[in-house]
Amino acid sequence: MDDREQKAFWDRWYYLESPIKEIEVIDSAARQLITITAFLQGIYFAAISLSDFKKQAATWQLAILLIPAVLWLVSLVLAVVTFMPATRRIKRDSAREDLIRIRDAKYCTLRASFYVLLASLAVLLVDVVIYLRWIPSAPTVAPGP
Repeated sequence: MDDREQKAFWDRWYYLESPIKEIEVIDSAARQLITITAFLQGIYFAAISLSDFKKQAATWQLAILLIPAVLWLVSLVLAVVTFMPATRRIKRDSAREDLIRIRDAKYCTLRASFYVLLASLAVLLVDVVIYLRWIPSAPTVAPGP
């Protein structure tokens, strides 16, 4: 490869292929967030469904326990929006700028999804503490004669 071909290769890679690769990485991270949130929702709903707590709790207490699930749903929606294809017109003379704008928009949505997921985990920790405090303690049995 002579210098001119090498320069053309790197110019093409820098101008077009690097933003495309970055978009692919962002889409992959969004798919991972989708998997994580779906897994957490499945485990959480199974734990709530199998517990006897819902029979003893008031409606507002159950609502507090559902806050993480709502946040996971928001995170899931944001992650899906991140990698959903959209029809965009990319002009030949400004292809790099258009790709960078697309990349930046996807990255902002991905970050929002991640931060909502982090907030849901913090709320989940608080919910676990609240749940453990609300569980009635087992009755103590007096020793027999």
